[in-house]
Amino acid sequence: MKLYLIAGTNSDSLKQALEKNNIDVIRCEASLSKALDFLSRNYLEYDTLLLTDQGVIEDYVNFKNLLEKSKQLINRRSNFRFITKDIQLEKIFNQVFENDLRFSVYFTDQIKIPVSLLVEFCLSSNTDSETEDTASVPVEDTVILKKSKSLFDKFKSGLKKDEDGQNRKLLSSTKDFEKTISVIRDLKRIVAITGHRGVGVTGTVANIASVASDSGLSVMVIDLDTVYRGINLFFSKFGDETEVNSELSYSLIRCLMNPESFDVNSCKINKNLSVIALGYSVSSKERIAEALQYKRVVSLISLLKHEYDLVLMDIPLEVFKTLPDLITQIDTIGLCVNNSLYSVINTVRGLEESILKDSLLFAAKSRVIISKYNESNRYKGKKFTPEFTCEILTHLSGISKGEYKGAGIIPYSKDYDLQTGGGDRISNTNRVYRDYCLEILKNLI
Repeated sequence: MKLYLIAGTNSDSLKQALEKNNIDVIRCEASLSKALDFLSRNYLEYDTLLLTDQGVIEDYVNFKNLLEKSKQLINRRSNFRFITKDIQLEKIFNQVFENDLRFSVYFTDQIKIPVSLLVEFCLSSNTDSETEDTASVPVEDTVILKKSKSLFDKFKSGLKKDEDGQNRKLLSSTKDFEKTISVIRDLKRIVAITGHRGVGVTGTVANIASVASDSGLSVMVIDLDTVYRGINLFFSKFGDETEVNSELSYSLIRCLMNPESFDVNSCKINKNLSVIALGYSVSSKERIAEALQYKRVVSLISLLKHEYDLVLMDIPLEVFKTLPDLITQIDTIGLCVNNSLYSVINTVRGLEESILKDSLLFAAKSRVIISKYNESNRYKGKKFTPEFTCEILTHLSGISKGEYKGAGIIPYSKDYDLQTGGGDRISNTNRVYRDYCLEILKNLI
């Protein structure tokens, strides 16, 4: 058979393994978006297109849209096979293709996927029932391929027995709640929320900011994600005001260049909450790079700490690579992780690539937020509880001292996806989610 392979950086090694099993890999691609771009401009004869999780890493946020696009670009007589360790991606795939038998997804919780399983999956005409994961030659199809041996040696050393404990108790009394707010006011905190792409960092920032401001705290949100700028989607007022006042699009740049101007160069969402971000119209990478320097960031957050009870920063992991000393200036770090093996592995990979110094300090200041929590997720039959997620993260990270501790959970729901594009934050419309976010806020201080 002729195979079109999309497997990220693992494509070459996977190609060799498949070809040893008489599968002709006629083309490899690093990502789904690149494959669809190629197919939109070229005609290619192939029997099956095989996609793995590594081929989704660059397209995680836009995965659903790309799947919709693939309906028009995949050859009518060809099959589309997707093998994944991420239950959320499996759900999205099934939602898009429903009963179209040309499109099949196979979910596995195996760390190393056997070649025989991949071969069988490619050749199968129906994947509704799971097959036996028998196999010999394992293919390390993970986002940390080059370091997987040493990394999983740590994992194999043995995890503690998981106990299905209950989630942290939510704030249950007005007295406890008022005490928490009083402590934050007295301390004045700089809190950074970070995590790998697609894990739910910006949604977490927006909801924590909302519950904090509604509770009477003065909050400033700083969006340092200069690539996706997701705060625009959660606080539509910022986008609306940039249409009236185009200068506000440069809010982040202006505040970094002149911290004292924060009052006129930030967007006031309500009486207690303001936002500093970049509008979508700003395209000058040179101006962004000039502004986003360590001394300027520190000057801004130091000033804001005196003016606000809580300075909440949306920081992609890769920003710490260019601003490594920023860790020392932050009081607490909320590390967003989904309770799936894929997300934990992706987090570890991001930490290894981005936290090049002060890794122990980063871990000590971090509190794990289980974002998009799915209580049905399991690993080898064991529930992927918040405690188990932190335990695996600690082992795979190889922390020599201490361990990652949890801050709370934000369960996944369909309503969560409706927050962007003008919808209200879920913590404002759902009391249960408000309590979850308040619990996280309490634990981050």
